[in-house]
Amino acid sequence: MLREQPGPRWLVWVSVPAVTPAAVSSVHGARTMAELACLRAAARGLVEGWEEHGLGGMIVVVGSGGGLDELGDPGNGALTGFASALGQEYPESGIAVVDVGDQRSAALASRIVGLGRPPAGHHELGLSGAGYLATDLVPVRSSVVDAGSAPPGTGVLDALREPDAAVVVSGDVSGIVARIVCSAAEGLAGPAPGQLFLLGPTSPVGGPSRRALDAVEVQAMVTRLRAAGIRVHHVGVDVRAARGMREFGERLRLDAVTVRTVVHIAGSGRSGGIADTPAGEWEAAVAAEVVGFDNLLSAAGDGVRLVIAHGSPVAMLGPPAGTGRSAANEYLARSVSRLRAERPGVVAQYVEWPLWEGLEVDDAAAGTTRFAGASLDRLPVDRGVAWASVLAGQAATLPARLAVLPAPVPPLARVALSGPSDRRGVGATTGPVPGRCDVADAGEGERT
Repeated sequence: MLREQPGPRWLVWVSVPAVTPAAVSSVHGARTMAELACLRAAARGLVEGWEEHGLGGMIVVVGSGGGLDELGDPGNGALTGFASALGQEYPESGIAVVDVGDQRSAALASRIVGLGRPPAGHHELGLSGAGYLATDLVPVRSSVVDAGSAPPGTGVLDALREPDAAVVVSGDVSGIVARIVCSAAEGLAGPAPGQLFLLGPTSPVGGPSRRALDAVEVQAMVTRLRAAGIRVHHVGVDVRAARGMREFGERLRLDAVTVRTVVHIAGSGRSGGIADTPAGEWEAAVAAEVVGFDNLLSAAGDGVRLVIAHGSPVAMLGPPAGTGRSAANEYLARSVSRLRAERPGVVAQYVEWPLWEGLEVDDAAAGTTRFAGASLDRLPVDRGVAWASVLAGQAATLPARLAVLPAPVPPLARVALSGPSDRRGVGATTGPVPGRCDVADAGEGERT
């Protein structure tokens, strides 16, 4: 119907109420994936109608914990990320996210209907009892991320200094995760009696040649880590598989090994237009971050002290075809914020990274072109690796969510990354700093 009926095509999507308020739950992740799969199918029919008969729009209505609040339901956050990325793909459409919170009344429904078509290119709109909501970026000054300073607190691999302790890492070992983990391992002083577990690779795309390359890269990473004196194990388990992850956690507990640190950096596969990407590929890629993150924390158990998740604003600022990546990143970011709020003994951090120099990414050519057009430079690898260690070391004193962006922040970045929030408004980075990236944050729990 969305594809074939004449006239402008509109979709009003009302989110499913959350099954559980917990941020870490396999039930929660499965519910989110089911809704995202349905929304993807509906949106595909919608945009095919737009392409053939002219543009319309989409309104996503979220509630029961909110989609625009960092501490709200992570599943609704995923819907917000999906809608925002779809707006980047179809900039002339009218796409809005309306957050009704816990208020379910006829009067509020009338207000939503009265919004009408959002202006073209305006893809996030918050509505609550307090009115319209917005926030902006502020900088964390370069002194906070001075690569020459020793990071206080808990580093990425510091738990390896404890006997019977473990660090669990999930992600693509051909990119950022390999550089960060290997650099941290080589920087450890003294013996490391703990154990490091590398899970994956979890990439759902690629044929035999890609899998063969993954195997070579895994072995290269393991060799480098062992040369640094690390007891490292590569476990070929898919983080999306609840049973396999549960068995992994049980084996660790039977061996009296306590997971202290979890690092999650699973990618979201190849970015493609929502009308072009096969449904199975799209869903499998998103599940690596959504279901995978929940499974990781469930397997890790109650001994976790540090959780670090990595994402990327490429979904917003790179190729305009990243609904899966954007939805997964928003789910991760809000799950991390909820985790920090609900478990005070856990230091949790989510970091969004730009494109890195010398590291291949999906749709690299399109992403590079769009970044260059927005005056967004790639991040030098050495600086990024150093900052990753410093930011993790200072995670307890920094906001739960950080974004690493060039300074000054271009207008496109401010539009794409400044989402509606019920937090205070703050300013953006200022002053030309050629070739340097700063970290922007908006205070505890606020979106960057």
